[in-house]
Amino acid sequence: MNELSTLASADNKRQSGGHAGFVHLRVHSAYSLSESTLRLNKLAELAAADHQPALAITDSFNLFGAFEFTQKMMKVGIQPIIGTVVRLRDQDGTGEVVLLAQNEAGYVNLSDLISKALLTTDPDQKPEICYKNLAQKQTGLLLLSGGYLSGFLGQPAWHGQERTAARRAKWLRSVFAENAYIELQRHGRAQEEDAEALLLALADETGLPLVATNDCHFETEQMHVPQRVLRCIAQSERLASMGETGITPHHYFKTAAQMVQLFADLPEAVHNTLQIAKRCSFVVGQRKPILPSTDATDENAQLRRLAAEGLVNRLAALERQPKSYFDGSSKQKKVYTERLEEELDIIINMEFPGYFLIVSDFIRWAKDQQIPVGPGRGSGAGSVVAWA
Repeated sequence: MNELSTLASADNKRQSGGHAGFVHLRVHSAYSLSESTLRLNKLAELAAADHQPALAITDSFNLFGAFEFTQKMMKVGIQPIIGTVVRLRDQDGTGEVVLLAQNEAGYVNLSDLISKALLTTDPDQKPEICYKNLAQKQTGLLLLSGGYLSGFLGQPAWHGQERTAARRAKWLRSVFAENAYIELQRHGRAQEEDAEALLLALADETGLPLVATNDCHFETEQMHVPQRVLRCIAQSERLASMGETGITPHHYFKTAAQMVQLFADLPEAVHNTLQIAKRCSFVVGQRKPILPSTDATDENAQLRRLAAEGLVNRLAALERQPKSYFDGSSKQKKVYTERLEEELDIIINMEFPGYFLIVSDFIRWAKDQQIPVGPGRGSGAGSVVAWA
């Protein structure tokens, strides 16, 4: 609550000087790997310069930047909104939606949905969330219906598939009720007006509210070409031969005034961005690392035993090597055993034996599976304990 109070206080100060009447709810940061050139420091700078009271991060199917984003935004007095863009599958196919965490329950559900999708999807396929699973985990989440080229509602609207769009809109209404919004975007494409007309009709029919977004991938209009270069690098293509990516020069971080003007005919779609920001009150807090438990009843004793056994094997192998500097003498062994005991005492006093046992477990498993293991780096990796 202290963090939220700080944000509220900063927002009150911002409001007293007049803040922007729009909040960006669809922003890809550099954590959308090979998709965006927007770094979190730059996002904080842009939002603060425009006096925006809140800002959402919605990277592609990940929450990698959630903690760092929270810290950056709070430093400049901007309310962070945590979300992501996911692919949602139903009986008609797939489409992207934006999911925003309203509270801790929503963040936990969002984490569960993403984790399950990533763990059950083959590496060469794009992860998806089944609409039935989303219905079971929708508590604490707000949903935006997706853009025009690949959105859950926007895509069928773009292609004139009225039945599919209507069926999906009704499903969103029945499952999410007031927590689903029909997303409108204006990126300067020729077919957007036709798609928007169908979406407006669905909003009237279902009662789903409208929300205006700009799918931000870069800082300014001039950064469109560098963003395309980034995509070329990711896809191993040449700029001259690269096809349509769906990203236009309008996919930049527009000011609130630009967005208000762009949607001047639909002020409620702009106003709803502020309402959504008010409905989201979750920040990612800092916590100590959470390590999985080992199977040891006494981690200290197990670490000492495994290290001692491992050192014996290491020294025996070293002694067998031709022209080895190690001759197996008691004097040489003493150097290793004393060093081992000193390191073990330090590790145990720092309460790190569980960490060493966990790392040892997955390194040993990787070697058993013929997976190459690197030498590691740092004091831990260079220790006699890790070697043993």
